[in-house]
Amino acid sequence: MDRPKSRTAAEIMQRADPSCKIWFVCKGKLICTRDDQKEIEAAISPLLPDFDHDGLHLSPHQDKDEVESELEFYDEIKEACLAAENLMKGALNEYFRREKADEEAVAALQKAKEYHKLYLEEVRKREELEGALANAKREIAQLRQATHPFQKQQNTTMDELQEEMAKKLTLERCMVDMNTDGGTIGQLIEPQKEYVQKQLDHDNSARELQVPLNQTKLTTYSLSSVIQSPFDEDCIPSYFFCPILQEVMRDP
Repeated sequence: MDRPKSRTAAEIMQRADPSCKIWFVCKGKLICTRDDQKEIEAAISPLLPDFDHDGLHLSPHQDKDEVESELEFYDEIKEACLAAENLMKGALNEYFRREKADEEAVAALQKAKEYHKLYLEEVRKREELEGALANAKREIAQLRQATHPFQKQQNTTMDELQEEMAKKLTLERCMVDMNTDGGTIGQLIEPQKEYVQKQLDHDNSARELQVPLNQTKLTTYSLSSVIQSPFDEDCIPSYFFCPILQEVMRDP
């Protein structure tokens, strides 16, 4: 049969005791066998020795090439373990990096949602303010339209009042001129006479109301002089009016 191609199988065949018969099986099928060989001194070393090169026990019959191949094999195993360990560390670092990136992405998405919510709230408030401003402008325009006729009427009333006052002044001047010239009132027409007569009656009524008021003021402010009037300046009165207490003081 063919010799096994596996490196491990080849090493087993090389290191096994020559008196041992070995069957090599793969997936339940017999690949090859090793028959008995002449008896020689066995030189067996462990199949899986420690990685420490000093712990290897070599037989004096092993050749230098075999030792070097075994050392290279163990070095390759060490390098493979170190590479696997580095790959594991890199995988863990990549996992933690991606996990951190996912957390940052979730936090950024949450902040974006909050900012969008604040933006919508700001837009709503702005729309409310704009609506209130438009309503205020509309109400102001309506008030202006409503007050415009009153202002116009007020201006018209003021104009009419000024015209009436001007007419009154003109009539008063005419009356003064008529009194000065004497008898010229007969030259006025009848409507002007009636209007002049009404104005004169109104002025007379106002003067009649003003006379009692003036008399009352004169009576109030001339009490001291009225009390002292029965006496001459050379005589000493038996009473007098105190300007401080506002009372009549008599001689004790």
